[in-house]
Amino acid sequence: MRITFTILITLYALFPISLNAQESLKKNVYLLDLAKTDSSFVVKKASFLTNYNTEGINDHPSFATDHKIFLSSSMVKNGFNEQDIFELNLIKNEKIRITETVESEFHPKASPDAYYFTAIREEADIDQTKRLWKFPVFVKHEKDMGSPLFPYIGGIENYEWINRSITALVVKAEKSNRLFLGKVSDNSTIFVASDVGTCIQKKNNSNNIYYLVKDFSNKWTIHEAILSGNSKEEIDIQSTPLIDALPGQDYFGVLPNNALIAAKGSKLFVFDPKDQSDNAEWQEIVDLSTLNITNIESIDVNSKMQLLLVTKD
Repeated sequence: MRITFTILITLYALFPISLNAQESLKKNVYLLDLAKTDSSFVVKKASFLTNYNTEGINDHPSFATDHKIFLSSSMVKNGFNEQDIFELNLIKNEKIRITETVESEFHPKASPDAYYFTAIREEADIDQTKRLWKFPVFVKHEKDMGSPLFPYIGGIENYEWINRSITALVVKAEKSNRLFLGKVSDNSTIFVASDVGTCIQKKNNSNNIYYLVKDFSNKWTIHEAILSGNSKEEIDIQSTPLIDALPGQDYFGVLPNNALIAAKGSKLFVFDPKDQSDNAEWQEIVDLSTLNITNIESIDVNSKMQLLLVTKD
């Protein structure tokens, strides 16, 4: 049996600080094709995607479609590093700058509404408030387009769409992040958990979500929030711990079969929650050090087995 899938990779290295702390980072996006046989994984092809901004920060790539990618790229404007949203077309080999604002936008993702995509905007107020915004897909290069979702909620660090009505929100609190469900129709929220990490992922073909609990013992655990009910009054949330995260790793992804995938150094590991055996653990599947891909930080996956990796040096 032979399965082919693709990996998106973001690499960055540390350099001396210049204008601000963000400029000490360089991030670039690569596309890797990986083939799986019955016994191994082999990298078949690697492509460099961000040659338009090799000295900047290119981050948070996500697939808008199978051949279009959203990502944020930093550009120095008026002496400051600001992140705008770009669209890359893999078939036409084209790049379109979607936002060009005085604010920074990041974490762009396709939304359940095909007419809009969403991103977190760091607004140009004194607190640099982070809110979730929606932007029209077919209107580009507009400086004042878009409008906030959940306008009364600031400090949003990450989010994940569960369905057309509900999105999961990781919100920064005074001492730790908190996880909420946000209802789009009335901007109401439902509390899920405290002391959570930034990473949050949706379970495929389900309304359930995976998230990371970070308690004071430094033993981080991946949980599944099992959601039932259709309305705010009816929604019931039961959280179940699945497995300890890889040591020191904040991020993980979800494969199409709902197995979890995470990284440590240059190696990728998989854990299947359906494995109920007493010795169930992370299984190494591939080492990317031969491609000089090390210190992998985060990972994300789409339905076509395309993986997004961020590496930190």
